[in-house]
Amino acid sequence: MRRLEGKFALVTGASRGLGAAIARQFSAEGAHVGVVYRSSAKGAQELAAELERAGAKVDTFPADVAEASAVRGLFDEVDRRWRRLDILVNNAGVTGSSPQGIDPGAWDDVLNPNARGAYLCTQAAIPLFQRNPKGKVLFVSSDVVITGSARSPPYAASKAALLALTKSYALQLAPHVQVNAVAPGFMDTESIMARPDMTPQKIASIKESTPLRDFTHPQEVAKLAAFLCSAEADFITGEAVLINGGRVLW
Repeated sequence: MRRLEGKFALVTGASRGLGAAIARQFSAEGAHVGVVYRSSAKGAQELAAELERAGAKVDTFPADVAEASAVRGLFDEVDRRWRRLDILVNNAGVTGSSPQGIDPGAWDDVLNPNARGAYLCTQAAIPLFQRNPKGKVLFVSSDVVITGSARSPPYAASKAALLALTKSYALQLAPHVQVNAVAPGFMDTESIMARPDMTPQKIASIKESTPLRDFTHPQEVAKLAAFLCSAEADFITGEAVLINGGRVLW
């Protein structure tokens, strides 16, 4: 039996990149996957069609997780369609850039989808989790919580907030819900590789400074996510697992 057979798993920010990789992995492991997207309807529909061709069960849900009303609508729809929820992956987020001067908008543009969105979704999921004997919440943080980020201080702050949420919800939702986080390093996703600062020289430098001499691949993070959201990890909670080839260590 596959590890996530029969589980209903909601993945935010799942229309591309790491979220899409997690949706694919969960689907391959037997989960009925909910692909949550904000604006990439085409990407979400293409991913859903891909998974359905492979025989998977999948639904798509449009929602801006930074907006409380949208989150309420999202979980009302999840309740209507599924009547339950076993796994929530809080992956949606943006990176932002270094703000100039006093710019509260630069802070809100990153903290709202990254931290506020994860908080709102987790709160909205709790009533659904209460219907099941077991549940899993996974936050997608980053190794910038250790290094900081000169490029985007708000991004580093948002990912640190997710670690605090991980520990807090691990305590609050025990013993029936386990809550953990993954903290990837530089990933070879389309959005990261398209950044203007990702020159061939920088790419080579990142690989050279990583003991395992490569970027973090989304598929590797997705496999870790599947483990943490499976019964194999039932006695793990409140943890954040680095996955970055040794480039940054706790």
